[in-house]
Amino acid sequence: MKRIKMYLMHFASILLALSLALISIYVISSPQTAIAAEAPASQKEIHQPQTACDGKLTASVLSYTNILSSDNISSENITEAIHEVPLTIEEETQLFTAIYTLGSQEDRFFTIQNYAVEDIHFSDESWAGYIIEFTTSQENGYAIFFYIENNYHLIELRFGTFSPYFGKDGMYIYPAIGYYIIKQNGQYYNAENMGAFTFTATEDPIFYAACGGDYRVPYTRTIPFRYSGLYEYAIPDFHCNYSTSLTSNTNPNNCANAAGVIMLNYWNKKYDNNILNLDASEMINGNMNDSAAIQYMNIFYDYMNTNWIFGTGGTLPDDCYNGFKRLIEEKGRTISIEKNLNFDNMMSQLSSGRPIFITSTDYYFTQSTSSPLPVPVDNTSLTINYYHYSGLANAHTFVAYGYSYYHLQFEDGSVQREELLKIADGWGNSRYFNYTISGVYSNAAVVVLPW
Repeated sequence: MKRIKMYLMHFASILLALSLALISIYVISSPQTAIAAEAPASQKEIHQPQTACDGKLTASVLSYTNILSSDNISSENITEAIHEVPLTIEEETQLFTAIYTLGSQEDRFFTIQNYAVEDIHFSDESWAGYIIEFTTSQENGYAIFFYIENNYHLIELRFGTFSPYFGKDGMYIYPAIGYYIIKQNGQYYNAENMGAFTFTATEDPIFYAACGGDYRVPYTRTIPFRYSGLYEYAIPDFHCNYSTSLTSNTNPNNCANAAGVIMLNYWNKKYDNNILNLDASEMINGNMNDSAAIQYMNIFYDYMNTNWIFGTGGTLPDDCYNGFKRLIEEKGRTISIEKNLNFDNMMSQLSSGRPIFITSTDYYFTQSTSSPLPVPVDNTSLTINYYHYSGLANAHTFVAYGYSYYHLQFEDGSVQREELLKIADGWGNSRYFNYTISGVYSNAAVVVLPW
């Protein structure tokens, strides 16, 4: 087989996908009827499994060595897979075992009743592997596998829904977690809504990844208004100085690890060092010093499953939350995590002293890291200078510890709320994140409970 080089660009925490270990549940009734009705016969060939796999089978029964692990994969040593033969019984066993095993880890025991297999392609439009749409006895789901170094690797698994590709014609291209692209008649479309999608095929297969800050565009936002008020709150004495540079790991994409350290320091300080019980030599003014921060960043690199695919990939949001929870519970504390908050929910959480993890792929950060927000003056304009980060190469995880909003009234009597969050940006600074015009993929408020 031809040897090719796979250039891996950085992908953060989060790019719009579910963690392999945390699977969302949205039950859809009558799954067998649904797959038959939604899949045109010309597009999907429906199969029944050739093996008698039971959902309770585990890796010890049906081996799937390295399907879920990419620790030994080198970007210099990727073998181009040559399609296209139907799944053999052995391959079916491998792939279904991976699905069953992850399901059982979430106490989900089931049997795959029907499935349909389609090709999936890398960013250079070369064949990458398979997407399997399936129905179980309870619900629908899908799994995406790449075929690398003569083995299948599970990239994404989700229960409760078919994939965005399902039932659609065209070439399925999967350049990054959460980006589902279809090529039809030479044009590219977002498979989720079939809207036109700007995409250029690469010369080599790339799986995009990032930790933010790679590309930014200055942007000035100006809003004329008649009357205004500014309302602000921030958690007092919040330490923002930890940065992605505080790590001994050679791999990048560690913004979620830095966010974890920022969050950990806050709760440890709140409880007078009774979580970590650091020595005095490991602290400065009640905060972790750089040496201690490096230690815990490296722990989070492991616990958060950072760079989980091909030695890159950053950190998926759910892995960030679960990795933080794991460390806190190992310290004997109880933790509560509330996800997917709107701005009003965030204000409530922050006012209660609960910082928030945020992951975004399209965000506006204020250029200044020291200047306060401008105080509005009636019959003028609100003007704030931002850096705009967007695209696959800029996904980023950071921590919000305060909020601000402008209540703007215009000449015609209409009103608008300009919403911002005060954040520790993960690069050692405090600044503001414009919630109104940014996109938030995932967020989670964290509460470490007292004894």
